[in-house]
Amino acid sequence: MADYSYTYDIAQLPGGLIMPAHLDKCIDTEIGMAFGTSDRICGEGGTSGEHGQYVGGTLTICFASQLSQAEKTTLDGGLSQSEENPPLAGSLLAGHCLEMTKCHKACEIDCRTRALISEGFLHNAKTFSASLNSQSKMFGLYNRKAGLTYPVKVNTIDDMAEETLADSAAVDAIHNACMDCIQGHLASGTALKNQVRAATTTADINSVVDTR
Repeated sequence: MADYSYTYDIAQLPGGLIMPAHLDKCIDTEIGMAFGTSDRICGEGGTSGEHGQYVGGTLTICFASQLSQAEKTTLDGGLSQSEENPPLAGSLLAGHCLEMTKCHKACEIDCRTRALISEGFLHNAKTFSASLNSQSKMFGLYNRKAGLTYPVKVNTIDDMAEETLADSAAVDAIHNACMDCIQGHLASGTALKNQVRAATTTADINSVVDTR
């Protein structure tokens, strides 16, 4: 590492925490300094949280290449707590909160996707399971369809009824119905998460509503 690093008291940050994983993006975005793969950020003397943040202690930013005096001044000014110079701390925390909000929203979307898949899929007016175990069985049935002895029966999700598959075409039909349902839920979830990824403000994220 170069002979310059910046040590910042994380306890002074609003909320008292920052996620180092996002700090490189904030430095790049807020003060225009590229953070390379060989540069390093570490927290010392604080408490590490479950999401990788540090509470209290110090945060040290070390650059692999030597910074110019202008870059040092820019970095110091950006991290200044003085009233004359609005602190980068607020921007760092805002960036952290934005990323965390995106993560939470994406998790909510994923949970909804899993819930929809767990409800099963419709085929011939009957509902069948689309669980991972059922998907595995469906794949097995589809892959062995040429050598099966027909008819083959598949139970509904509640085991209260069954579907009789007379031939390989019937296997194709129920298999495709299962895959179409799953892929549809996954695709709709991905579309929503893409909106979240593209969001630049918390309001943008909150405007993404999962109505599925």
